[in-house]
Amino acid sequence: MFTQEDVNILYVALPKGSTTVIHKNTGISAPTIHRFFHGGRVKACNQIKIYKEALKIIENDLLETSKLREMREKLLGAKSEKSQ
Repeated sequence: MFTQEDVNILYVALPKGSTTVIHKNTGISAPTIHRFFHGGRVKACNQIKIYKEALKIIENDLLETSKLREMREKLLGAKSEKSQ
């Protein structure tokens, strides 16, 4: 279904602790999730669930990071303008 290269790219982009989140949100066992990310055999329906959930986690992480950067720029930009 997914190439191992696709899975590896996804795995590297995941924040730490994502396997637990995927398990909680999909109900798929941690060993099955581990097999998926390390090239083992996993049912196609579970592959799709894991892949979708991993993408959601990455998206949420990127959005949160972006929000924090915007907040930092707003706060530090406002601070540096006041001190000038």
